[in-house]
This record gives sequence, structure tokens and C-alpha cells, in this order.
Amino acid sequence: MTDRIVRKPIPFITTVLVAVVWSIHLFLPFTEPEVSESQNQLNLVREQISDNENQLIQLSKDFRTGSIPFDQFKEGSSIIESEIQTLRAQESSKSELHQIIRENARISGFPSWHKFIYNFGIALILCALYYELIKSLPRYKNSERTEKNFKAISYGSIVGFFLAWIFFPENDLRPWMYKVVLWILGLSISVAAFYVSKNQENKLAKIRESFLDFMVEMRNTYYKRLLKHAIKPTLFDEAGDDVRKEIQKETKEFEERLRDKAEEIID
Repeated sequence: MTDRIVRKPIPFITTVLVAVVWSIHLFLPFTEPEVSESQNQLNLVREQISDNENQLIQLSKDFRTGSIPFDQFKEGSSIIESEIQTLRAQESSKSELHQIIRENARISGFPSWHKFIYNFGIALILCALYYELIKSLPRYKNSERTEKNFKAISYGSIVGFFLAWIFFPENDLRPWMYKVVLWILGLSISVAAFYVSKNQENKLAKIRESFLDFMVEMRNTYYKRLLKHAIKPTLFDEAGDDVRKEIQKETKEFEERLRDKAEEIID
């Protein structure tokens, strides 16, 4: 397994990266600290309003039962109502401030980094699975290949929809328009990925075909001439200057042809 990772490190690195990115959300708070602080301050004011309202209710009960005189009830209720009005104004102010802080803390439409990383990690997992599906397509032929192509575009559309949903939050569009736009983006991403993969597959097929032609060329052009030198290792030492130069020339041509083909394949 270690040798396989060394030979092909990208799949292993991608798997680890996806797992690490998704796991980051486990160490992030559900709510951004500034949003939590703002919410706590708003809740504190609301609790004070509730306490004062309960005091006013209790004061009314005491007056109805005759526990306190009217003057005391009137004075107490006036003080409490005045305090409630003040707290209501504070509640309105803090509520507006809380909305601003919450909106500023949003990441691509998500209320916190925790929720954004969680969904983005899922998107990466889906992309990795979709990549594996795309990579497996060359193994299928004819009608089975057509079926797999359809599945690839369908699954890719779902992945594309999910990615578009993450990075394209709903703004002023109507809900049905928003969904249509996301599906169009998702389908576009899927088709683009499919044809990029198809192009890569065609390129690899051409490389394989070209390499086979190259091997035939090597056999017909160079191997036969070099083989006679290899059969008799002392031929080079025993040969005259003209023959040695011919052997060196053939060897150099062979090496240059190998380098040219290697550069062509790498490009």
C-alpha cells in the first residue's frame, strides 16, 4: 500500500485533505462569538422586560385582593411601566444591532464558519466521489458506457447544484428562479466536467496509440541494428573507426528519439 501511495500520491493526498477540511467544523463554534454576545445582550434585556411585566401582574393582583392601596398601586405601576418602555427601546436598538452583526458574520449565506465548513466538506466528498465515477468511465463500452455517461451527468448535476447552493446564496431572486438558476449552474458544471474528462480520455487514448506506434518504430528502425552489436559485445572494441562512428551515431539517434518521445508524452 505504501508503494502505491508513493507512485500515486494525489488520490491519497486528496482523501486526507477532504477528511481534514470536513473535520475542521468539529472544532468551530456553532455560532460566531460576536453573534452569541449580541444575542446574550438582547436576551438579557428581554428577561428584564419579562421580570418587570411579572412584577406589574403581581402588583395588579395585590391591588385586586386589597393587599395594597390604590395610591401605592398607581405609583408602583407607573414606575414599572416607565422602566418597561425604556427597556423596550433598548430591545429595539439591540435587536437591530443584532441583525446587523448576524448578517455581517455570514459566510456565503451561512450563519457561521461551522455550518459553511460542514457543508463545504460534504461538497468536497461529493466531488471526490464524482471524480471516481468519471475516472471509471473508460472501463465501460457501448450501451453500458452510455448508461454510465447518463449517470455521470445526472450525479454531476446534483454535485454542481450543491456547490452552486453553497457559493451562490439566495438574494433578491424569487424561490423558483433561484432553484432554476442553481440547476442550470449545476448542469453546466456537470457537463463541463464530463467533457473535460472525455477530452482527457481521448488524449490518453492518443498517447497509448502513439506509444504503440513508437514501439513498432523502435523495433523496425533501431532494435535490429543495435541487437547485432549486443549479440557480440566485443564488436565495438574490435571494429574500426568507421564502424565505431556508425555505432555511436545509431546509439545517439536512438537516445534522441527516446528523449523526443518522452517529452511528447509528458507535454
